[in-house]
Amino acid sequence: MCSSRRNHTFVVASGRFRVRRGPALHMSPAEAIAAALLGVAAAALIYRTRRNYYRPLELHVNTDGCVRRYTLSSRALQAMPQSTVLDDFSTGVTVAEVLRSVVGREAEGASGVFYATDGVKSKPIPADELGDGVLVHTGPSGGPVRGGPIRVRYPPGKAVQPSPCGKETVPLALKGVVKLCVSA
Repeated sequence: MCSSRRNHTFVVASGRFRVRRGPALHMSPAEAIAAALLGVAAAALIYRTRRNYYRPLELHVNTDGCVRRYTLSSRALQAMPQSTVLDDFSTGVTVAEVLRSVVGREAEGASGVFYATDGVKSKPIPADELGDGVLVHTGPSGGPVRGGPIRVRYPPGKAVQPSPCGKETVPLALKGVVKLCVSA
């Protein structure tokens, strides 16, 4: 059954619906391909963002040539008993507490390197300063941390390294942390 003008009515088992013909049906092949590629690019961006947001922290502990791997989600960090509130009211857990509760004594006297989602890695952090850092898992508003699921921040004077742009030396503050490699 057809009605007049540009609307067509189709009878289906579930009832009636209408299909309108509009400008979307009158695209050139190049416009259709461009629209499809734009949709695919948007879907890929959303997938990468979600994958990085929910990506857990990998903890690699190297002792005597043997590497043990642990995985910690931001929820696991939130569930740890000793949380630290920073000056901007974001919440985290100290690296020392994470190493103590996950790894135990074998991480004492170990140096470490942090890796981020964007490929940035820190310089090796000496053993006496490694535990002073805070793995931030909750932002100031109680929501997720800006810049990734987990950030690492060190207090002034600890883990001082060149900034990513290389213009100054500052305490390490790395966003989107995905891996910590510890070697004893």
